[in-house]
Amino acid sequence: MPQPLLVMQHSFARMRAIILPGQQQNRGSLAFWISLLLMGCIIIGLGAFIFSTYLTANTKLISQVAPPSNTGQPMLSVSGTPVASIAPGQTLHVHGKNFTIGDPIIFYLDTTIPIDGSNGHQLAATVSNQGTFDVAIPIPTSTSWSVGAHTIEALDNRTQQDAYLNITILLNGTPTTTGLFSFSLQNRPITKLSFTGVAGENDPAPQHIIIKNTTSTLLNWNATAATDDNLSWLHIDDDHTGGQIQADGMATLGIGIWLRGLKSSTKPYTGNIIFTINGPGMSQQLTLPVELRVEDAPTEMVFSPNPVVGVWTTGGICNPGSSLTLINLGTSFITWNVNMDANAQGHIMFTYNGKASSNVQGQLAPGATVALALTCNGVQVGQVYHMTISANGAQYSAFVSIQRTPA
Repeated sequence: MPQPLLVMQHSFARMRAIILPGQQQNRGSLAFWISLLLMGCIIIGLGAFIFSTYLTANTKLISQVAPPSNTGQPMLSVSGTPVASIAPGQTLHVHGKNFTIGDPIIFYLDTTIPIDGSNGHQLAATVSNQGTFDVAIPIPTSTSWSVGAHTIEALDNRTQQDAYLNITILLNGTPTTTGLFSFSLQNRPITKLSFTGVAGENDPAPQHIIIKNTTSTLLNWNATAATDDNLSWLHIDDDHTGGQIQADGMATLGIGIWLRGLKSSTKPYTGNIIFTINGPGMSQQLTLPVELRVEDAPTEMVFSPNPVVGVWTTGGICNPGSSLTLINLGTSFITWNVNMDANAQGHIMFTYNGKASSNVQGQLAPGATVALALTCNGVQVGQVYHMTISANGAQYSAFVSIQRTPA
C-alpha cells in the first residue's frame, strides 16, 4: 500500500479509537441520568403514598383515642335495680360512663385494695367507643370485704381519672325489718322514717330514733346509711354509728338529710339505715327504710295593684304613670308571664326591657322587684280587660280598668 494511504488508514483508526469510547461514555452517562430521574420519581411517589396513608391512619387513631366532646365527669352506677347493698358471694354489676375511649380501667376497694375478678387476677376493663364500660364484680367472703359501708373506685390507668361508687356489704341472707332491735320515734313504734324537703332550701331537721335491745343479753351494733341511688343524701347525723346496748336497754341514733343537689321529683328518694348486730352466738342485720320527698319551692310572688288603672285621655290612650309591680318574696328564682286576653291584645300592653307587648315574660330573682309600665291603645272609659299572670306555672287573674280619672 502506498505510504500516504497507509498513513491515512492509521489516522482513521486512531480517530475511531478516540471517538467511539467517547460516544459510549456519553450514552452511559445519559442512561445513568435517566435511571436516576426515574428512581427519584418512584421514591417521591412512594413517599407521598406512605405519608398520605400514615396521615389518614393517624387521623383515625387520634379520633378514636380522643374523648368525646361535651362529656361530664366520670361516673359509676349499679346496673339493673339501683340498690348498692349486696351480700358476700353475690355479683355486683357496675356501669361506668364519661371515661376516655380506649383507656384501661382498674378497680380498688376503699382506694387501696385491688379488686380481683372471677379469674383471680385484678379486675380490669377497657372503655368503649361510647366512653362506657360494664364489669361484674364478685363479692368475696374474705375479711377485706367486711360487713358495712365500702367504696369502689374505678381508676383510669392512663389519665388517673377516677370515679367512686358507695356500697354496703350485708350479712349473708336478706336483712329483716324486725328482730333483735325495735325502733321508735317520739314514743311511737316505727318501721320506716319519712322526710320532706324543698329543693334549694335548708335541710330538713334530723330525726332521733330510739333503738331498744329486745333480747336478754348484751348486744354490739353499728349502723350504716345506704341509698338506693348512690347519692349521699342520707347520713348518720351525730356520727354516733355504733356501740353496746344492755339487755332491754336503749340508745339514741340521729338520722339526717342533705338536700344539696337533689331535684324535686314525683317519686321519693329511698334508702336504708342498716344495723349490724352481734351478740353471743348470734349475728343479724336489720334495715330501717328511709323515704325522702323533695318538693319544688312554693311560689311567693305578689303583684299590685289589681286592677291596674289606666287613666284615659283623648285618642283612646292612657296617661303615663300606671304600672303593674311584681315582687318575689321567696328564696328561689321565679319565671313569670303577663298575658292579656284575646280581646285586649294590641289595646293593653306592658313594657319590659324597653319593649311594649300584650304578652311579656321574664325571670325574677329572690327578693327582686320589677315594674311594668302600662300602655293603652284604642281604649274607652269604663272598659275592663282581663289578664293572666303566671309564676312558675301557677296562674292568677288580674285586670286593667280604664277610667277617666283615678277612683
